[in-house]
Amino acid sequence: MAIEDVGKIKYSGNVTVIEEQETMDDSGAVFRGIHSEVGRSLGGTIQKTLGALTNISYDASLLTTTSAADIDFSSGDYDGLTGNSATGIDFLFIAILSAVSTGTPDCTIEIGGADLMNLIGVGDFCILPLKNYSNAGARLAVYSSGATTVANVVVLIGSL
Repeated sequence: MAIEDVGKIKYSGNVTVIEEQETMDDSGAVFRGIHSEVGRSLGGTIQKTLGALTNISYDASLLTTTSAADIDFSSGDYDGLTGNSATGIDFLFIAILSAVSTGTPDCTIEIGGADLMNLIGVGDFCILPLKNYSNAGARLAVYSSGATTVANVVVLIGSL
């Protein structure tokens, strides 16, 4: 019996709404805690089986530019999905790793010609479980808002 490689992605998210209240004694002290109306953190974790490891592409050194550029993994770290010709994308992860220029780095994510999400600052990220997205004729691209906000981003896509 042959051993087959299986590609899986485990991801999680957690959101906590923080409330700040200044003390009444004019000392400038601030109380920070979980927002009183929400009252808890929200989150979840799931693991998706993507099938083979070749259903994953990964690039940890993609630099944004000031105009939208297709995400292309051909020069990336791992190109199991043959880069920007991938069809059937079911998972997208993008995070800002570092600033490349002098300002706060940002990254706008464009899918199918529409700006979908804007990341701001080192460490900001997004996880998008997509459903069989095909970028043939509908680009999957990233860009920064200006020359001083260029970012080094990590991108991972997966296909079920």
